[in-house]
Amino acid sequence: MAKNSILYNIEEIFSIKGFLKEGECFNIPEYQRGYKWSAQSITKLLDDINSFETHGDSKKFYCLQNITIVYNEKEKEYNVVDGQQRLTTLTILLSYFDCYDLIKNKLKYSIRKDTQNFIENYIYRNRKEEWKSWNADWNVFLQSNSQYDFQDIFYIFTAFNTIENWFQNHDTTSFLNKLLQNVDIIVNQPKTKAETKLFANLNGEKVSLDGADIVRAMIVTYVAKEECDMIMDEGKMLVMINERRVRTGMTLDDITRWWTKQDHVDYFKPFIKGVGAVEDEMLKFIENNNAINRLYKLYIASQDNAQKGMSISLEKFEHPNPENSFSLLYEDLVWLQRLIESWYDDKVLYHLIPFCIIYCKKSFFQIVDEWKKSTRKKFEKWLKTVIRDWIINEDISLYSKELMMSDIQNENEAKIEETRSLAEDSEKLAYTENWYRNPYLEPILVLLDIIAICNSDSNEKLPPLYFTSFKEDEEHIFPQTPIEKISRSEYANQTKKLRKYLAIVNDYIQADMESPIAFDENDTHWDDEKWCEEQKTRYNNIILKHIPINSLGNMALLNESVNRSYGNDFFTEKRIDVMKAYRWGRYIRPHVMDAFNKQFLERADLDDDFSRMKNWDKKDILARREYIVRTICDFLNIQFKGKNNGTDK
Repeated sequence: MAKNSILYNIEEIFSIKGFLKEGECFNIPEYQRGYKWSAQSITKLLDDINSFETHGDSKKFYCLQNITIVYNEKEKEYNVVDGQQRLTTLTILLSYFDCYDLIKNKLKYSIRKDTQNFIENYIYRNRKEEWKSWNADWNVFLQSNSQYDFQDIFYIFTAFNTIENWFQNHDTTSFLNKLLQNVDIIVNQPKTKAETKLFANLNGEKVSLDGADIVRAMIVTYVAKEECDMIMDEGKMLVMINERRVRTGMTLDDITRWWTKQDHVDYFKPFIKGVGAVEDEMLKFIENNNAINRLYKLYIASQDNAQKGMSISLEKFEHPNPENSFSLLYEDLVWLQRLIESWYDDKVLYHLIPFCIIYCKKSFFQIVDEWKKSTRKKFEKWLKTVIRDWIINEDISLYSKELMMSDIQNENEAKIEETRSLAEDSEKLAYTENWYRNPYLEPILVLLDIIAICNSDSNEKLPPLYFTSFKEDEEHIFPQTPIEKISRSEYANQTKKLRKYLAIVNDYIQADMESPIAFDENDTHWDDEKWCEEQKTRYNNIILKHIPINSLGNMALLNESVNRSYGNDFFTEKRIDVMKAYRWGRYIRPHVMDAFNKQFLERADLDDDFSRMKNWDKKDILARREYIVRTICDFLNIQFKGKNNGTDK
């Protein structure tokens, strides 16, 4: 492999015909800690390499984490800033295979002369008979080698014995060939003289290795190689390879920058919710380490129809497709990135896709798969059908089932029957339903927001965090308990307060009352706590008989700080607070603004009664409920039986 490569197999790493030149070596400098890999870590490495299948394909490889090295011109050696544990383990492993000519004098331990001496005497030379005599017992070894009683030498000793024990049950020949030819390391050579600072950053986890680093290295290296491999002129090939690497790297950098924007992160977070790291995988794909990991997780999700439990690991990128082509992998990633950007920029798709994923439980795989076989228009129709079917299948009670068309796919052929109107149906349901703390309230109100935005001519979008409830309360517009508390204290004030409450309530429900609610001021017992509670319950129960408090038409999702500021106030006070909050820059949902501005009313509704803009009563709850149902059904093309050709609109 060319010297300017960043990927080397194990044979190339140690060979003077590969990475190193004659007389060069890898040096573990004084500031490094000693070797300390456990038997568990070594066994995990051996298991991973052994389970990796090449199927005779020389291009397939298992990629270890990278090593970071800085060249010391004076000493003609590479100081290992990060990766000495891996290099030492590989040296021990190759020693077990008697590859002494390959590893001899290639690893230098400047940390401690005794460690270097041990490596020269027992790793670079065939001393297996002596190893057997110690029977893997450190104390037996020390009886004749007390000068080696150091922690890092103990771990080297343990590593060799762990390797030997592991191969008691595994084939050595096939493993060695795979190790030398199909296990690769990324060699990172930063151009810096601040070597100790670089070491501190790497080992202090300020700069940490991540799966994205290796995926990037593989793509940049192999895409260029695959595309330029057929060029016969070696000089021209090297130029074109370098140019292709630069272009590929710039594209990946552009993608990474796109994913650093918080709105993009928040929007796509639900799309990759089920994609996690493989358990015990040493190399993670952490989004905060490298923003492009979000795209890599979406790529995994687009390949797997599982709703949850999808895993992301380096293995899925090492042999990404049947052709084992990194060019195809790169093309797929760029295509996916362009696709999600186009969805994000399309106002309708921006809103419908996450709703289908979050609430209708469609997987990202299903969404992408449908996109591939549809036109833009058909895809939008499919998304609406998914939402419509979700409402029907989940039995979400927006309407009575007998009111629906018998065949919504072929409405012209459906049998038209006389039935009550949607308004009558909605009113009947309003008094029997309970949407408070109903699991379907949030998605229905979010859907109402989405429809309002999609039907508008503005460029407004629902903020990504507001596809679910975000620091919001489920709020009754007409208060759930109009008379919230009757206290024993301050009798005169309580009498005045209750009189005021009842005056307001009577104004709201007087049309449905034979006589207004009242209480006998001469028969009050403010010092009796039980009496106070009974009065509160009595008056609230009377009100609830006339006002469908828990109807869908009376519910909203409201910013928690705004909601809790006014408690159980009536409509006028609430509306003032909502409008102030909007002016102060707090996010108020479209359906909340529409409710408090009574967008569900027609001008004809106000011709004889402009006072309707001041209060919120039963008529408003019923009218808003009907408006919500009609709005959703119109948007999703849900049809109803009735007099007007089956639509009753």
